[in-house]
Amino acid sequence: MRRREFITLIGSAAVAWPIATRLEPAGAQGNVPPKRLGILSGFGCIRGSFHQRLAELGWIEGRTLTTDCVSTVYLDQLTLLATELVAHRPDILAASPTTYVRALKQATATIPIVMISTPNPVETGLVTNLPRPEANVTGTAQSGADNTSKRMQMMKQMLPRLARLAIILRAGIDPLFAEQLTKDATAAATTLGFAWQVFSVTVPEDYDRIFARLAAEGFDAAYVPPGPHSYANLSRIAELG
Repeated sequence: MRRREFITLIGSAAVAWPIATRLEPAGAQGNVPPKRLGILSGFGCIRGSFHQRLAELGWIEGRTLTTDCVSTVYLDQLTLLATELVAHRPDILAASPTTYVRALKQATATIPIVMISTPNPVETGLVTNLPRPEANVTGTAQSGADNTSKRMQMMKQMLPRLARLAIILRAGIDPLFAEQLTKDATAAATTLGFAWQVFSVTVPEDYDRIFARLAAEGFDAAYVPPGPHSYANLSRIAELG
C-alpha cells in the first residue's frame, strides 16, 4: 500500500483517540517489514478501538504494524520524547493536542504527522491551509473558537447571573493556542456580558489554591479547557468545584 493511503487510514482510524499501545517491535512478515507508527500522547497509552479499527483496515499489530507510544502531561518532556520517537524512524507519527503536534513538527520535517482533532491548526501555525496542508502535517481539526463560544454560552444559560468567570489554563500551554483562546473568550464575554480572568496551573496543587481564591473573591464560575493536564486531574477539579 502506498504511503499516502497508509496516512489516510491512520487519520480514519484515529477518530476514537486517545487509544493506543506500546508494544515491542514485531518481526517482518516474509520479506515485507511492518509499518511503524509513533504516537505522542497527552492522554495515556491504552489499547482500544484505535488499533481495532486499524486491524479492520489491514494494519495488524505484530504483523503489519508496530506501534511506539509515549505519553506525558509534563510539557517540558515533549521535546525529548518527540526526538526519541523520530529516532525510531517511524513511517508515520500521530499526536494530540496542539503542543504535542508542534513538538513532533519541530523534531522532523520529513516524516508525515497526523494531528488528531487539533483545535485551530491554522490559527496556531501548525498548517497554513487546512484543505491542503503543506509540508508534513495533516489530519483532523476542530474549531476551538466554536467550542469556546458554545461552552461559555451554555455556562451563561446554566448560570444567568454569571458576571465573573475564571479561565484556568495550564502553564506553558502553546502560546498561539492561548492567544486564540483569549480572542475567543473576549468575543464571548463581550456578547454574553461577563468579565473574565486567567489563572495559571503548574502543578496539581495549584488547583486547590486557585479555587480557594475564586471562592474568596466571589467568582461565579470557572472554565477549565480540556487537555492532558485537566484530564489527569478531573476528580480534583470536580471536587474543588
